[in-house]
Amino acid sequence: MAPAAGGVQAASASIDPSVLFKGLPLATSYANGFDGSMMNGLQSVQQWKDYFGNPSAKDLGLFNAIQSIGALCGTPFAPYITDIFGRRAGILLGAILVLFAAALQTATQNLGMFISARFLIGFGSTFAGMASPLLISEVAYPTHRAVLTSLYNSFWFSGSIVAAWSTFGTFRIPSNWSWRIPSALQGLSSVIQLALIWFLPESPRWLISKGRDDEARQVLVKWHAGGREEDPLVAMEYTQIKEALGLESQNANASWLDLFRTPGNRRRIRIIFGIAVFSQWSGNGLISYYLERVLNGIGITKTDDQTLINGVLSIYNWLAFMNLSVMGAIIFNQYTNPIALDALQWKYYLVYSCWLVFELAYMYMFAVETKGRSLEETAALFDGDEAVYELKDRMKADIVESGHRQEEKGPVNESQVELLSRPSRAA
Repeated sequence: MAPAAGGVQAASASIDPSVLFKGLPLATSYANGFDGSMMNGLQSVQQWKDYFGNPSAKDLGLFNAIQSIGALCGTPFAPYITDIFGRRAGILLGAILVLFAAALQTATQNLGMFISARFLIGFGSTFAGMASPLLISEVAYPTHRAVLTSLYNSFWFSGSIVAAWSTFGTFRIPSNWSWRIPSALQGLSSVIQLALIWFLPESPRWLISKGRDDEARQVLVKWHAGGREEDPLVAMEYTQIKEALGLESQNANASWLDLFRTPGNRRRIRIIFGIAVFSQWSGNGLISYYLERVLNGIGITKTDDQTLINGVLSIYNWLAFMNLSVMGAIIFNQYTNPIALDALQWKYYLVYSCWLVFELAYMYMFAVETKGRSLEETAALFDGDEAVYELKDRMKADIVESGHRQEEKGPVNESQVELLSRPSRAA
């Protein structure tokens, strides 16, 4: 039996094969990675270039940026689908849209169809991309949660690797199937999701938010306690979810301006903004989407060499694990890079060199070091010492209140109190 944080155990943690199904939402990240690397590879496939009339720098920028524009257009709607209809509904809708878009891209007859398919891929992936991390974190067993959630972004590179080597394997086909096959493979992850999503439970947190408490408890019993309804972990997780939703309802009228009203929050926003933008404006977009042009610029022009390098780089990037970021930075990055490369050639790399110097100065001035610090110490870095006392008082009150409720059923176990006061950790 694998212990949960604080020592509370669930009988099924070490033998539960359902952990494989809990990882099903990771396929969403796989699909996103497949798209990025596939477009990189297609630019080296001569049949693709001939079919679309050797796309110009502006056309290439649009081919790549339109996917992110679609994702941006889907962003206002995705949270409502996920919150109103459930996490599984968001994944289902996203998988259906991406599968349809992949079929449309495979059957493309003209430039308009190709652009429309890529827009729809971005639009649909937003729904699945919004719901998948939530379902992972809300269904995963406590000691599995950190591992599964951290795997989400790394699965981007699994899709990238498959796409890169797919184009390497198909570019020799002397027909348009050299690029249509990778386009069709883009829908494979959606097929898997549509087939297996029915075996996943709905998020217990979402169920409780909709007043379906009994269903939520049954999910916790089956997936976290091996069917043992009296397992203390079930009672504790159920209580924590109810309390968290109660606190959220109390703050339902909070304003977006609250993000900027305190020095601590303003500092957090600066760090978030800096990391989000820097992760996309640091030159990585050149390699991620326009490797073919970069390689041509240094004399590597053979298709087999370019697709091979794309495949090897995808594996290396997976091992190095680069983070993804916000759509706004991606759109600018994808659209302007090919145009700037045409205009400035190698001098464009100097632009990124200067920008990296700015990033270094920005992070030195505004970022904080959290390594080795507790939550209280980290809060003090942003909000001052008063945040430490407030956090400690709140934790004590939660533990005491939970203890009083449990006394009606029996004495509070020391490990139960520890579970309430410590974050879950990977097994």
